[in-house]
Amino acid sequence: MGVYIFDTDVLVRAISEDAKRDTAHDFGKNIILDLVSTGRVFAHSFSESNSSREVYWRDIGQLDAFWQCHMDLLEDVPPLDLHDMSWPIRGYHEPSAFLSGSGDGVTNDCIVSGGCRFIDCSLSKSVFSHNVVVERNASVERSVGMERVQIGAGARIRNAIIDKDVIVPAGARVGFDLDADRAQFRVTNGGITVIPKGYVIQK
Repeated sequence: MGVYIFDTDVLVRAISEDAKRDTAHDFGKNIILDLVSTGRVFAHSFSESNSSREVYWRDIGQLDAFWQCHMDLLEDVPPLDLHDMSWPIRGYHEPSAFLSGSGDGVTNDCIVSGGCRFIDCSLSKSVFSHNVVVERNASVERSVGMERVQIGAGARIRNAIIDKDVIVPAGARVGFDLDADRAQFRVTNGGITVIPKGYVIQK
């Protein structure tokens, strides 16, 4: 994963110039490389910062890689340690919390952010952004839930990316029948069901 910091005027100009050319209009392949050749660009060596065992990189512009990088963080020894106090991750919200077996339901190997509310549900190998609600008897496995996702009672979800403000109704199933999922959502080559921002799932 990488972190980019830009002067706004420089970034707007670079994107506008790239839009006029016959390129793939890819941020990493075109815009950044052009800035390297024409502007003042500085890099920080992350391999000398985080105490992880190796340099870590995923092209999270690809959905399967985006999902996989979240799963990587849940390994017993993650390739990128978010909790390395000598290399803190700074953001607007409070740091994420790691849960393993909590509450009346079952929670195993998850990362959750502030404001989440889990009500007697089953969560496994998943990452949840801020203000996610998972209601009673629902289960979520190997999935990524973005901000303000609501998962209704008894819903079952696995191998999914759920974008912001999605409402999953009670009893819904996602990730169990990929042919049925394709009728409503995008399913990646790796078999990950992707639910777009603000979508209200029809049972």
